[in-house]
Amino acid sequence: MYRPTRHVQGATNSVSAFVRVWRKILNVYLESITEIFIDNVGVKDLKSWYVEEEVEGLPGVRSFVMQHLHNLDNVIADVEGAGATISREKSN
Repeated sequence: MYRPTRHVQGATNSVSAFVRVWRKILNVYLESITEIFIDNVGVKDLKSWYVEEEVEGLPGVRSFVMQHLHNLDNVIADVEGAGATISREKSN
């Protein structure tokens, strides 16, 4: 079975190939917490999470921050499970 391990930059249809692969990896999260850009994937938060309540047992941590970290952890786990990698430099 053929499995692409790299995307050749500047190749014909490389952007559409990137989007196709990432749509398969992040299918569960599309339209709710992730967005796929030209060569990036973003994990977004919902504006309804901006409430002042804090997480029980973690003073100073608001609930929407904890939910965002939970979503980010789920997305990274699925990326790792698919065998994909994340650029350290682009993640800063």
